[in-house]
Amino acid sequence: MSEQMNRRIAGPHGIATGIPASAQVECLHRNPVQTILRVTGTFDGGPREFFVSHSGERAGMVAVRGGDVLLVRQYRLLVDGPAWEIPGGRVDDGETAEAAAVRECFEETGVTCRQPRLLAFYLPGLDGSHNPTHIYASDRTEDGVAPGGGHAHREIAAKAWIPLDEALQMIAERRIVDCLTMVALLGLKAGLLKRLPSGHDAGASA
Repeated sequence: MSEQMNRRIAGPHGIATGIPASAQVECLHRNPVQTILRVTGTFDGGPREFFVSHSGERAGMVAVRGGDVLLVRQYRLLVDGPAWEIPGGRVDDGETAEAAAVRECFEETGVTCRQPRLLAFYLPGLDGSHNPTHIYASDRTEDGVAPGGGHAHREIAAKAWIPLDEALQMIAERRIVDCLTMVALLGLKAGLLKRLPSGHDAGASA
């Protein structure tokens, strides 16, 4: 396995995510975006077998301007249609989660986010999916042009500054259904950003 797959990823409150060192790991399938692993060993007092989809770390950015949040629209296969989401994507090897969130937002929208703060850290699954996710937020944004003179990601169809309350209504109406965006918007509404000091980065990569 790659170094990223082996290492334990530090999360908030001392949480370390990843496959225990004592486990036996077999790679069943690998493609450019994920690896499927069979994990066997003695866990919780007895022999167990798990099948884990490993996709590495992910980072997202909530850009805030006044009472608005920046969302992007792109096609998503499993809903067979466009979806509004916050900018985000994979954390590259050697990159911090914070840097990845800033990069993804700029590449997808041309908006630069300065002095981001960690809004939330979560695990999409605790057994079958390893995709530690860091969500940052920034209210210090600057408009610019994405690399290449437009959207670097050809799948991005549009971007828009949307009032937070309207975005929350989109969740209620099931027009926003991905967990990354839902956690980000609900966390922002709950005031999590105001509770964190500037530069707080408990969930960043070690």
